[in-house]
Amino acid sequence: MAVIGASNDPAKLSGRPVDYLKRFGFRGTIVPVNPRRAEVQGLRAFPDIASYREQPVDLAIIALPAPSVAAELRACARAGVPLAIVFASGFAEAAGDGPRMQRELREICDETGIRLLGPNCLGGIATGDGVVPTFTSALDGDVRLTPGPVAIVSQSGAFGTYLFSAAQAAGMGIGYFANTGNEVDVTAPELMCELLERDDVGVVLGYLEGISDPAALVRAGRTAARVRKPLVLVKVGATEEGARAAAAHTGARPVADDLVDDVLERLGVIRAGGLEEMIDIARLLAAGRRPVGDRLTVLTMSGGAGVLLTDGAIAAGMSVPAWSAPWRDAVAEVIPPYGSARNPLDITGSFLKSPEILERALDVALDHPDTDIIAVLLGNADRESERVVETLTAAYARTSKPMPVVWTGGSGRPRELLGRAGVPVYTDPARAVRALAALTRHALRPAPGTDAPGRQADLVARLSSHEKDYLQLRVEG
Repeated sequence: MAVIGASNDPAKLSGRPVDYLKRFGFRGTIVPVNPRRAEVQGLRAFPDIASYREQPVDLAIIALPAPSVAAELRACARAGVPLAIVFASGFAEAAGDGPRMQRELREICDETGIRLLGPNCLGGIATGDGVVPTFTSALDGDVRLTPGPVAIVSQSGAFGTYLFSAAQAAGMGIGYFANTGNEVDVTAPELMCELLERDDVGVVLGYLEGISDPAALVRAGRTAARVRKPLVLVKVGATEEGARAAAAHTGARPVADDLVDDVLERLGVIRAGGLEEMIDIARLLAAGRRPVGDRLTVLTMSGGAGVLLTDGAIAAGMSVPAWSAPWRDAVAEVIPPYGSARNPLDITGSFLKSPEILERALDVALDHPDTDIIAVLLGNADRESERVVETLTAAYARTSKPMPVVWTGGSGRPRELLGRAGVPVYTDPARAVRALAALTRHALRPAPGTDAPGRQADLVARLSSHEKDYLQLRVEG
């Protein structure tokens, strides 16, 4: 992996990739390119990419100002480098010479076949292999990369790294992250297609400001449906003001939001409203459990919280069915007489002094044949939390049904422990139920039919024909 313009200072933008590759255990060869130094961060440096002849370079990071990028991209192509990442901004999203310089990058890709991620991007991360060709500050400090089944693709570097950090903090393992920036060549939907096909990816999260490649977006949706993996997108620029902001950020051109909504719905893509909602949905999806129906059983220590979650579930299209008399009797035998054996099941706060109440109530709920999903609502209870967390973790391990936990208040330590154990955990019943509704809709959506290619062509045509000038590649200015 070559770093062109590599700095000896690990704090600089052009020095961070070398520092990160070393720190996170990249097992390949790091090739710093700097004509003014013989050594960069303890590694032998080379004056240009052509001077390194020991083995083929798989990836070149071009960490140089925008006016210098085209010449280095041509040099990489001549050296046989198949892929380059360009960090610099100042291209199609900027005034003046920026659009012309971006057109030149596109022409180089067309002429030579080299692939390009960016420009105006901060690169990517593959956590399992220590591949971190990026300058993001999300890796500053004592950061540990946790591999897992979630992949993130974002047109925005900042939003993408916020999502990456938030997902890691929530206990989710992230396998891959990529920021596509201005998308002169490689697009976010193209990467989504590739990632969905990987065996080690179970969920793909994406952030889009514009749609420069409608066919690839539709292809990503159809791929997600075919491989039965969820694709969750945040698509911004719904308003005129937001579209203007997106254009200034990455050069994105707007597409009517109602059309985007309709296309994503037809493709079965989950659309999230923002960062927190995407993380909430991903918590459940990353767990890998899919309900076979929409019947929810709520087990709570607070009758009011149970009502809140029940109302939210019904409003979201799920069902919270009443239990039959024999099953109500089975619950009544293990909870206090002043609790409620109806769904939602109110076990009261008595379980804090008698933890077996929670354990036995969960046993009944896990065995209940007409329950597809179980939601557990708790609050505070830090003093007794260790035993409660053990009970919840053991119950979660005994079932294949989705079983999110809502734990409000307190120190947050119980939520941290549950998250580490792989249990999806939330602070707010309303957020949990929105995530459950998204999970359920995705899981129960019919598989794509045999006329999928025809539908795909129709969706591409609809996107491509809508205000066609807005959908041309950004390199056309």
